[in-house]
Amino acid sequence: MDRQFLGRTVRVTDLDPDAVDRFLAECIEPAAGDDTPATGAHEVVLRGDRSPVPPTLDLGGAAVGPWGTRHLRVGPDEFWVVEEGGGVHGTVGAAGADLVLHGRPFTARRALAAAFAEAMTASGLLRLHAAVVGDGYRVAALLGPSGAGKSTTVLRALRTGWQPIAEDG
Repeated sequence: MDRQFLGRTVRVTDLDPDAVDRFLAECIEPAAGDDTPATGAHEVVLRGDRSPVPPTLDLGGAAVGPWGTRHLRVGPDEFWVVEEGGGVHGTVGAAGADLVLHGRPFTARRALAAAFAEAMTASGLLRLHAAVVGDGYRVAALLGPSGAGKSTTVLRALRTGWQPIAEDG
């Protein structure tokens, strides 16, 4: 089954269609009315593999990502995102991304969402960790990695009359 997401084709194979629909609706479905046609040849392929994450995978060098997922960069174009219940092995390149979900499909939902974000970044879309505040006359965009203090700054700005406009959580 093929889907369009932010101008990219998402091809889904070897996964339960009902589970895929739930995942897309809850995690990556674009806003209502986003029927952006696919641009270029970049394609994201989501595949299922019922085998577990290989026990030989050394997660000792993995970084802890959002939601407690562990991110392991295997090479410049290859990564693993692992959480309890399974993981996703991804390869990305200029032509597209291949994401293989290991374990029981959709038990590793956060890992798949993180891997999907990685695939979309490789397709040329830019992920930003940001918060935006305004005071009625000015607007400020706060950018930085997770944990840099954007939300704390927004809370402090609220005390001085600024209002939150957007925050990525």
